[in-house]
Amino acid sequence: FNQAYKRELVMVSDCLQKGGKLSEHMVLNPKIFPPLLVQMIIVGETTGSLSDSLLYLTKIYEDELNDLTKNLSVVIEPVLMIFMGIIVGFVAISIITPIYGIAQNLHP
Repeated sequence: FNQAYKRELVMVSDCLQKGGKLSEHMVLNPKIFPPLLVQMIIVGETTGSLSDSLLYLTKIYEDELNDLTKNLSVVIEPVLMIFMGIIVGFVAISIITPIYGIAQNLHP
């Protein structure tokens, strides 16, 4: 678990225990908590539908993560193909080179 997030969430928890809002501490830390997250939590607290806002955020971030992992696999695939081609080529050359050496020594 990321220690920075752990520390910030403990501070958010302390703020909640003192009667504050969930968004109060999050607004102060834009590097840890993205602006979209903070704004959606503020809207959820204001309208009284925080759970719906959090579920919506969950869907957004899950879709974003799925897209990133899909794009990452698309980028890694050509690199792996080149790497496997180099390995197969090395194995093929290392097998064929001794065979040619032996074949040349057989002719008088």
